[in-house]
Amino acid sequence: MEYKEYYKIIDGVEVISDCQVIELDGVTISNPSEAQIYAAGWRDYVRPEPVHVPADAPDYEEVAQAMKVQMAPVLESLSDEQALPVAALYVTWVELLQAGKSVPAGTRCWDDGRLWKCKQAHVPQDDWRPEATPALWYEVSDDPWPAWRQPKDSTEAYPLNAQVSHVGKHWISKHPSNVWEPGTTGTETLWVEPD
Repeated sequence: MEYKEYYKIIDGVEVISDCQVIELDGVTISNPSEAQIYAAGWRDYVRPEPVHVPADAPDYEEVAQAMKVQMAPVLESLSDEQALPVAALYVTWVELLQAGKSVPAGTRCWDDGRLWKCKQAHVPQDDWRPEATPALWYEVSDDPWPAWRQPKDSTEAYPLNAQVSHVGKHWISKHPSNVWEPGTTGTETLWVEPD
């Protein structure tokens, strides 16, 4: 007997079997006849032809890259607030690194699940990921009061009117190159609480 497959809907699921063993009227039957298979509710199964995908069809990565290229002019025109919902469409930091070219100030990139914006032009280096280089990058956030981080030096200083949160309070920088901790003694003219 040639190999044949059958199907049956069992508990809402299509089950495919060669029906070498079936159950008919509570009796288990090995090597049943076709009449017994049909009597048990099984029907002939014909496998669908596989869908042929041409080898030259673009893969997902190629399509995504093409979309990024086409979207680049639109993405550049977005405000930071508009950019956040479509952050994954921006060039990745790895792509910037691999390009080996200078990144202009204002360039946005996607890295580690977050959107970053370049503070100053530079050529990316392996150990200069956005999170590790606050002098070069800042995270684009919809939080108007991001947590204050201690700048390592004046290149990471907060600009005039920068807004931060620190120790449960909101602060506004009143110095154009502010590296001091908000709310500490002697910083009363450098940071002020909003009205």
